[in-house]
Amino acid sequence: MRRTSIVPVMLAVALAVGACNSSTSAPRTVTFTNTVTGATGATGTGTAGSGGSVTVVPPSGSATGTAGTTAATRTTATRTAATTTAPSTTKSSAAPFEKVDPLSVSCALLLTQSDIKKALGATVPSGSVRVKDVADPERGVTGKARCRFGSTDGGKTGKVTVLLTTYNNAASAAKQVTLTRSSEEDLGATSSAATVRGYPARILLRDGGLIVLQYDTWTLSVVAADKLASADKLTSGLPLLAEQVLARILKNA
Repeated sequence: MRRTSIVPVMLAVALAVGACNSSTSAPRTVTFTNTVTGATGATGTGTAGSGGSVTVVPPSGSATGTAGTTAATRTTATRTAATTTAPSTTKSSAAPFEKVDPLSVSCALLLTQSDIKKALGATVPSGSVRVKDVADPERGVTGKARCRFGSTDGGKTGKVTVLLTTYNNAASAAKQVTLTRSSEEDLGATSSAATVRGYPARILLRDGGLIVLQYDTWTLSVVAADKLASADKLTSGLPLLAEQVLARILKNA
């Protein structure tokens, strides 16, 4: 009787030891919950009755598995990428174009001797001379006029010149701005970006300087003669003169 009672006990102990020493797989506990409700199971750490969750306890006994960590990392990365790639909402400060004819405005209304003095620190003779140019269909030019300020040779030259050119479309006007920039830069001009009433412009300094910009289907340039002002004065002052000319064209055209 004693032997019969001992054998089952020894057999149970042997089976227990063998299970502990087995190298086929580490023991783990898997708990299934049959109730399926909301999104609670998305945490990966639910318990019975928590709503459709499955908890796997790894051999170390930790309640958080690698798969749960990876999913969390992917979610964070996705949100970060969405924030990083969000489109810019920067708005331009320029007003919509107005349909005007810049060639209809008198030169006397565009600039004064006082305007030039304030912007460039240079004193020029008063008065202006208008020089009308011809159209150039090959370049899309429909009209052109030069307003020379401070001229002492009947309008052949000027201390400051405003050049207005109209085109048959905006693309031709933009092309001319690009051509003027590249031509001046090829000749060694120092080039810098500027804005005139919110519209992009280009300052080009070489034997004096000029600023050029496109407005709708026409272009506006303000040219300062050589040695009229320093490079710093031209860089700061030419945009001011261009702003005054553009504002007066829009007011009086």
